[in-house]
Amino acid sequence: MKNKRIDILFIGNSHTYLHHMPQMVDILAQTKRPVFRIHSDQAVGEGVDLQWHAKDDKTRSLIAARAWDFVVLQERSGGPVENPSVMFTAARRLDCLIRDQGSRTVFFMTWANRNRPETQAAIAGAYVKISRELRALLAPVGLAWQQARTDLPDLDLYHPDGRHAGRIGTYLTACTFVHLFTGVVPGALSRQVLMDGRAKVDLPHRTAHRLQQIACNQLAAFKSPLLSPDTTG
Repeated sequence: MKNKRIDILFIGNSHTYLHHMPQMVDILAQTKRPVFRIHSDQAVGEGVDLQWHAKDDKTRSLIAARAWDFVVLQERSGGPVENPSVMFTAARRLDCLIRDQGSRTVFFMTWANRNRPETQAAIAGAYVKISRELRALLAPVGLAWQQARTDLPDLDLYHPDGRHAGRIGTYLTACTFVHLFTGVVPGALSRQVLMDGRAKVDLPHRTAHRLQQIACNQLAAFKSPLLSPDTTG
């Protein structure tokens, strides 16, 4: 179906909103033909976790505001390692609210800090466990980052603080979501992202293609793409 519209609510913290990641998802989806029009909104707060969101009136109101196609849940970066049971309890509460709206839950697996790559296994394990329990979708962003760090060691995905995403890391994150939601093949998305008339990201074709390929490789390990221009409608 041409011009398929997908409504998405992102719930998280600075790992979600830094460098306007949801907006980057919207923009990248429009570079594909046929166009997938992604409309996103966000419920975010600096340093907050899913437990905070599960109690927050604004977050709960946004979930209930419409029948979102997908609601994306991102736990604070340390949550899956330090106290996964708190993450799981909050995720279950939010998933109930999401299902009540007829929407589908997606978990946003985050990445390890630059200097603590060994924590990625615990982060991934927590997200895989809760997504399987709730039969939710999983965006394995952290594993895409892990593969990119191995395959493209000279490419810096991180913000200077070593925890958050830099612009290239945000591009890889956004590509993972676009591939999940639309099923586009590697290389189909633009290597450049313009915001307010300026290039937020401007990558060599080869690098952009490789990052998109990495995103697709990690998604293929969990679930086939949800939508395809050849099969929708």
